[in-house]
Amino acid sequence: LPVVIRLAGEAAYGTYVLALTIVSLLFGLLSTGVPYRYQRNLISANTYAERRALFEPQFTFQVIVVTFLAALSLVLTPRLELALSGPAYFTPLLLVALLACRLINRQTIDYFQFSQRFFASSLSVAIGPYLFVTALLLLGWRGKQLSLNDLLLTQSATTLIICLPLLIRLVSEIGMPRLHLPWATF
Repeated sequence: LPVVIRLAGEAAYGTYVLALTIVSLLFGLLSTGVPYRYQRNLISANTYAERRALFEPQFTFQVIVVTFLAALSLVLTPRLELALSGPAYFTPLLLVALLACRLINRQTIDYFQFSQRFFASSLSVAIGPYLFVTALLLLGWRGKQLSLNDLLLTQSATTLIICLPLLIRLVSEIGMPRLHLPWATF
Protein backbone atom coordinates (compact mmCIF):
# COMPACT_ATOMS: atom_id res chain seq x y z
CA LEU A 1 0.00 0.00 0.00
CA PRO A 2 2.81 2.53 0.43
CA VAL A 3 3.37 2.27 -3.33
CA VAL A 4 -0.33 2.97 -3.93
CA ILE A 5 -0.21 5.97 -1.58
CA ARG A 6 2.79 7.24 -3.50
CA LEU A 7 1.01 6.78 -6.85
CA ALA A 8 -2.22 8.43 -5.72
CA GLY A 9 -1.07 10.97 -3.18
CA GLU A 10 -2.10 11.22 0.43
CA ALA A 11 -5.29 13.24 -0.11
CA ALA A 12 -6.72 11.03 -2.87
CA TYR A 13 -5.78 7.80 -1.10
CA GLY A 14 -7.09 9.02 2.27
CA THR A 15 -10.41 10.02 0.72
CA TYR A 16 -10.56 6.67 -1.07
CA VAL A 17 -10.03 4.80 2.21
CA LEU A 18 -12.72 6.93 3.84
CA ALA A 19 -15.15 6.19 0.97
CA LEU A 20 -14.41 2.46 1.17
CA THR A 21 -14.90 2.49 4.92
CA ILE A 22 -18.29 4.14 4.52
CA VAL A 23 -19.30 1.69 1.77
CA SER A 24 -18.15 -1.25 3.93
CA LEU A 25 -20.08 0.10 6.91
CA LEU A 26 -23.20 0.46 4.77
CA PHE A 27 -22.85 -3.11 3.52
CA GLY A 28 -22.34 -4.27 7.10
CA LEU A 29 -25.63 -2.61 7.99
CA LEU A 30 -27.24 -4.22 4.95
CA SER A 31 -26.44 -7.64 6.34
CA THR A 32 -28.73 -6.84 9.27
CA GLY A 33 -31.56 -6.59 6.73
CA VAL A 34 -30.82 -9.99 5.27
CA PRO A 35 -33.32 -12.42 6.68
CA TYR A 36 -31.79 -15.05 8.87
CA ARG A 37 -34.04 -17.49 7.02
CA TYR A 38 -31.89 -17.09 3.89
CA GLN A 39 -28.62 -17.72 5.67
CA ARG A 40 -29.93 -20.60 7.74
CA ASN A 41 -31.99 -22.41 5.09
CA LEU A 42 -29.85 -22.05 1.97
CA ILE A 43 -27.58 -24.90 3.05
CA SER A 44 -30.49 -27.31 3.30
CA ALA A 45 -32.18 -26.28 0.04
CA ASN A 46 -32.34 -29.37 -2.15
CA THR A 47 -33.28 -27.80 -5.46
CA TYR A 48 -32.29 -24.69 -7.34
CA ALA A 49 -35.93 -23.57 -7.15
CA GLU A 50 -35.72 -23.65 -3.35
CA ARG A 51 -32.46 -21.68 -3.46
CA ARG A 52 -34.03 -19.13 -5.79
CA ALA A 53 -37.03 -18.74 -3.46
CA LEU A 54 -34.64 -18.02 -0.58
CA PHE A 55 -32.34 -15.78 -2.64
CA GLU A 56 -34.85 -13.40 -4.23
CA PRO A 57 -36.38 -11.64 -1.17
CA GLN A 58 -33.06 -10.73 0.41
CA PHE A 59 -31.65 -9.79 -3.01
CA THR A 60 -34.60 -7.49 -3.65
CA PHE A 61 -34.23 -5.89 -0.23
CA GLN A 62 -30.56 -5.18 -0.83
CA VAL A 63 -31.19 -3.83 -4.36
CA ILE A 64 -33.76 -1.42 -2.92
CA VAL A 65 -31.39 -0.23 -0.20
CA VAL A 66 -28.40 0.15 -2.55
CA THR A 67 -30.58 2.03 -5.06
CA PHE A 68 -31.66 4.37 -2.27
CA LEU A 69 -28.02 4.87 -1.18
CA ALA A 70 -26.93 5.50 -4.77
CA ALA A 71 -29.68 8.10 -5.25
CA LEU A 72 -28.77 9.69 -1.94
CA SER A 73 -25.11 9.91 -2.94
CA LEU A 74 -26.07 11.60 -6.22
CA VAL A 75 -28.27 14.10 -4.36
CA LEU A 76 -25.52 14.84 -1.86
CA THR A 77 -22.89 15.24 -4.59
CA PRO A 78 -22.60 19.04 -4.31
CA ARG A 79 -21.90 18.76 -0.58
CA LEU A 80 -19.46 15.91 -1.14
CA GLU A 81 -17.62 17.93 -3.79
CA LEU A 82 -17.36 20.88 -1.40
CA ALA A 83 -16.04 18.66 1.37
CA LEU A 84 -13.61 16.87 -0.93
CA SER A 85 -12.42 19.74 -3.10
CA GLY A 86 -8.89 19.76 -4.43
CA PRO A 87 -6.94 16.62 -5.27
CA ALA A 88 -9.69 14.38 -3.89
CA TYR A 89 -12.35 15.35 -6.45
CA PHE A 90 -14.33 12.39 -7.77
CA THR A 91 -17.12 11.59 -10.19
CA PRO A 92 -20.21 10.61 -8.18
CA LEU A 93 -21.29 8.01 -10.72
CA LEU A 94 -18.13 6.07 -9.87
CA LEU A 95 -19.33 5.82 -6.28
CA VAL A 96 -22.66 4.50 -7.59
CA ALA A 97 -20.76 1.99 -9.74
CA LEU A 98 -18.76 0.89 -6.70
CA LEU A 99 -21.97 0.38 -4.72
CA ALA A 100 -23.44 -1.73 -7.54
CA CYS A 101 -20.27 -3.81 -7.93
CA ARG A 102 -20.07 -4.39 -4.18
CA LEU A 103 -23.72 -5.50 -4.19
CA ILE A 104 -23.06 -8.04 -6.94
CA ASN A 105 -19.89 -9.20 -5.21
CA ARG A 106 -21.60 -9.56 -1.85
CA GLN A 107 -24.51 -11.48 -3.31
CA THR A 108 -22.34 -13.97 -5.17
CA ILE A 109 -19.94 -14.58 -2.30
CA ASP A 110 -22.75 -14.94 0.24
CA TYR A 111 -24.65 -17.35 -2.00
CA PHE A 112 -21.69 -19.69 -2.28
CA GLN A 113 -20.73 -19.40 1.38
CA PHE A 114 -24.27 -20.03 2.62
CA SER A 115 -24.56 -23.05 0.31
CA GLN A 116 -21.34 -24.47 1.82
CA ARG A 117 -19.11 -23.98 -1.22
CA PHE A 118 -16.28 -22.15 0.42
CA PHE A 119 -13.48 -22.68 -2.09
CA ALA A 120 -14.92 -20.43 -4.80
CA SER A 121 -15.94 -17.66 -2.42
CA SER A 122 -12.68 -17.82 -0.45
CA LEU A 123 -10.63 -17.71 -3.63
CA SER A 124 -12.60 -14.69 -4.82
CA VAL A 125 -12.06 -12.86 -1.53
CA ALA A 126 -8.35 -13.73 -1.42
CA ILE A 127 -7.60 -12.66 -5.00
CA GLY A 128 -9.34 -9.28 -4.71
CA PRO A 129 -6.66 -7.16 -3.04
CA TYR A 130 -3.87 -8.58 -5.20
CA LEU A 131 -5.75 -7.89 -8.42
CA PHE A 132 -6.60 -4.37 -7.26
CA VAL A 133 -3.03 -3.44 -6.32
CA THR A 134 -1.66 -5.02 -9.50
CA ALA A 135 -4.11 -3.00 -11.61
CA LEU A 136 -3.13 0.18 -9.76
CA LEU A 137 0.55 -0.52 -10.31
CA LEU A 138 -0.09 -1.02 -14.02
CA LEU A 139 -1.98 2.27 -14.15
CA GLY A 140 0.74 4.05 -12.20
CA TRP A 141 3.41 2.60 -14.43
CA ARG A 142 2.45 5.09 -17.11
CA GLY A 143 3.86 7.81 -14.85
CA LYS A 144 0.67 9.72 -14.08
CA GLN A 145 -0.41 10.27 -10.50
CA LEU A 146 -3.56 8.28 -9.79
CA SER A 147 -6.71 10.23 -8.98
CA LEU A 148 -9.57 9.30 -6.69
CA ASN A 149 -11.54 8.49 -9.86
CA ASP A 150 -8.80 6.04 -10.89
CA LEU A 151 -8.97 4.35 -7.49
CA LEU A 152 -12.78 4.08 -7.51
CA LEU A 153 -12.90 2.87 -11.11
CA THR A 154 -10.15 0.30 -10.55
CA GLN A 155 -11.83 -0.96 -7.37
CA SER A 156 -15.17 -1.32 -9.18
CA ALA A 157 -13.63 -3.06 -12.18
CA THR A 158 -11.54 -5.52 -10.16
CA THR A 159 -14.49 -6.29 -7.87
CA LEU A 160 -16.65 -7.06 -10.90
CA ILE A 161 -13.93 -9.14 -12.58
CA ILE A 162 -13.43 -11.21 -9.44
CA CYS A 163 -17.09 -12.02 -8.94
CA LEU A 164 -17.97 -12.53 -12.62
CA PRO A 165 -17.27 -16.31 -12.66
CA LEU A 166 -19.31 -16.73 -9.46
CA LEU A 167 -22.11 -14.57 -10.86
CA ILE A 168 -22.27 -16.67 -14.03
CA ARG A 169 -22.47 -19.84 -11.95
CA LEU A 170 -25.11 -18.36 -9.63
CA VAL A 171 -27.30 -17.33 -12.57
CA SER A 172 -26.84 -20.73 -14.22
CA GLU A 173 -28.01 -22.41 -11.01
CA ILE A 174 -31.00 -20.31 -9.99
CA GLY A 175 -31.64 -18.23 -13.09
CA MET A 176 -31.82 -14.46 -13.28
CA PRO A 177 -33.29 -13.37 -9.95
CA ARG A 178 -36.56 -11.48 -10.06
CA LEU A 179 -37.17 -8.52 -7.83
CA HIS A 180 -39.58 -10.14 -5.43
CA LEU A 181 -40.24 -9.00 -1.89
CA PRO A 182 -42.85 -11.02 0.01
CA TRP A 183 -43.31 -9.11 3.26
CA ALA A 184 -44.05 -12.33 5.15
CA THR A 185 -40.38 -13.36 4.94
CA PHE A 186 -39.28 -10.37 7.00
